[in-house]
Amino acid sequence: MVSSPSRSMPYQATFPTLRMPCEGSERVMKKRLNIFIAFRQTRLNYEFPAHNSMSNWAGRRPSPSASYNIKDIDPHLCTHIAYAFGKIDPNSKVLVATSPWLEDNRLGYVGKYRQFTDLKNENSRLKTLLSVGGQNDYGAGFKSVIENDVIAKTFAEEAVKFLRERSFDGLDIDWEYPTSATKQKFIVLLRALREAFDNEKTNGQSRLLLTVAGPPGQQFIDPGYDIPNVARYADYVNLLTYDYTSIHASVTAFNSPLFSRKDIRFNPTLSTNWTVYKWHTGGLPFHKMLVGVTAVGRRLVLRNVNQFGVGSPTSGEVRYGTQYQIPGGLAYPEVGAVNTFAPARRRICTMLKSANTKRYFDNEQKVPYLVMGTDWVGYEDKESIDIKVPWMMRLGVAGIMLWALDQDDFSGKVCSLAHTAALGKSLALLHL
Repeated sequence: MVSSPSRSMPYQATFPTLRMPCEGSERVMKKRLNIFIAFRQTRLNYEFPAHNSMSNWAGRRPSPSASYNIKDIDPHLCTHIAYAFGKIDPNSKVLVATSPWLEDNRLGYVGKYRQFTDLKNENSRLKTLLSVGGQNDYGAGFKSVIENDVIAKTFAEEAVKFLRERSFDGLDIDWEYPTSATKQKFIVLLRALREAFDNEKTNGQSRLLLTVAGPPGQQFIDPGYDIPNVARYADYVNLLTYDYTSIHASVTAFNSPLFSRKDIRFNPTLSTNWTVYKWHTGGLPFHKMLVGVTAVGRRLVLRNVNQFGVGSPTSGEVRYGTQYQIPGGLAYPEVGAVNTFAPARRRICTMLKSANTKRYFDNEQKVPYLVMGTDWVGYEDKESIDIKVPWMMRLGVAGIMLWALDQDDFSGKVCSLAHTAALGKSLALLHL
């Protein structure tokens, strides 16, 4: 069986393939998806909400083609964007800026938070959220505010003030991840936030949104998430339906496949389809579900250049991209830089222009992969998105979440081929 990723799942029977609804399919297909995109200073959501994220470290990358700032965001691309990440101070037990000198306003300086929320001046329909937690947060802040109901209530009330003072439209909770010991306390936190958001005197403003990041892995879902109560208190759950294979995988496998592989060597729980049904059968309605896609491809190293199909043996070597330096991963504009000795200007997109690169599309799991020498890269592109988004719309999910804007071809200058259009724009063209 393929080795599991960091968000891995033990072997379990797969759920059935998603089917077109018998009734109302025309209405569903005409519905607009919400796009929630993360800008690690962020994340986005439109009507099929599109939630996008941007990271607050994206602007510090040395390469101009990888450095990403708020000025690079297209405010019309998605419905919601989340700025990632804020944090919870475990000592004061309140929501705080990660880098207050840069993110909050001061005399003569407009902070990044205000720069970010001012995107709404260009698109009045856009919603901006603050995401708290993330993959590099180890949960101390979350644990500090769930010690008892009074602390959780105070945290939630102070969070309302923090968000309103900075013109955010909501809070995205990205705790990776609650455990069996904190499962019910996590619900206490969500309930406190829901009550504080609902009880706020908004003075005509829209109610603050509450979204939650949901893991793809059964080993995290079962012990840490009371799904019916998560669904009760959250407006949306952003399913992190990617990272299905590890940089240490023993055979080639996809990072974000739509469907599971019918091969006993592969864990059938490692797919978007499986995760969506796991959450849905656990109690999360489709209309509260945002399905994640990623702009990062999984880069694995073949043991034998003559064995390059899905499930081929890998060497275990971990290689880094030239622009983003992701271990065992390539950001979308970087997939061309798979040759360790290639010039830094080469990128997934410019790799495709090389005569030495072969692109394949796997019809079973509905995602592409590239082979160049010993490099094997499984990723998302326009063809897989063109399949995945209508699949979501037929199902009736609320929208799509892209992680992350800064890992996409945000300049629009790298990915010029028809099947390598920027992922965010490919999503927008499908549903807006």
